Amino acid sequence: MQSELLLEYNELTTTINALREQAKEKAKLILKQGMASYFEKHGSLVRCITWRQYTPYFNDGESCEFSVHEPVAIMWPVVETEDEEDDGEYSEDSKYAYYAPDFDVKALAERIQVMTDYEADPVAWSKAKVAERNTTMLSSYRYPDNYYITYPPDQCSVEELKLMVIRASQLDPNFKPDTDAVLAFITGMDEEVLEELFGDHVQVIITADDTIVEDYHHE
Repeated sequence: MQSELLLEYNELTTTINALREQAKEKAKLILKQGMASYFEKHGSLVRCITWRQYTPYFNDGESCEFSVHEPVAIMWPVVETEDEEDDGEYSEDSKYAYYAPDFDVKALAERIQVMTDYEADPVAWSKAKVAERNTTMLSSYRYPDNYYITYPPDQCSVEELKLMVIRASQLDPNFKPDTDAVLAFITGMDEEVLEELFGDHVQVIITADDTIVEDYHHE
């Protein structure tokens, strides 16, 4: 009786492992075909699709479990730069990360006005922002009156934002839904499959020509 149960269990385990391997290969094929189709249509705008996946070493007392972080599309810069394009540090904080508002002309116009005010007189802009914050915050969170904001309000310059307006006005109407669909597909993939495909403690970078898996160092 026990040998029959063990045989049945082993057969079930073999079937499960075979199905898991099939799912992995199918996911790999779908991902490859989907990315090829996407970059064929939008490779002139998008440099890469990237995400990080890892098991944290410490999680404030919670169990440390493998997870796949939000994928992002990294756009080609609108002007030639030497800061982020060549250092390979692509993330959701990237200056060139895709966000739908980046292709909304009205939203871009508002950003241009803010940066125009800042570039015209950074000191006056800082004083105005400090005063504005202090009127809405509790006293314990207010800036000192002489506080000076040393960083610009936008990662992009006025020149870059104006070029983004041109790009937004000429955009393929399918670009945003296609990009959202690609990012949603990756987000919806089984994390175990992505771990088997690419590994742990890595950053995955998919370009029109290659899939690059780099070690990702984190806390």
